[in-house]
Amino acid sequence: MRGMKPYRIQVYELDSLIFTQPLEAHISGTAKYIKPSQNVLGAGNTFYIDVPKGKHKFSIKVPDFQYNVIFRFYIPAKDLGNSTTNGLSDRVGFLQIFQEHSSG
Repeated sequence: MRGMKPYRIQVYELDSLIFTQPLEAHISGTAKYIKPSQNVLGAGNTFYIDVPKGKHKFSIKVPDFQYNVIFRFYIPAKDLGNSTTNGLSDRVGFLQIFQEHSSG
């Protein structure tokens, strides 16, 4: 990878597009693969999703199929408290991840 490579992240709630976040990939100065690879690691980018109170189902998609993207989610500690004692599905801040592979 040379120079900046533009790509997009799309955030949906149910089937409705909430926003498209344009980002640019550039080579990381510090990240390295444990095992040698021909792939190049990009530096991290940050974007925020405003999640109002209540139950929500979001989908995050990368419409630019030539790129692989790794996500890391940060949830504020204040949002991770138990609302009941019935288990994970009743927790505030519960995050369920499904992986979907699509080909362009």
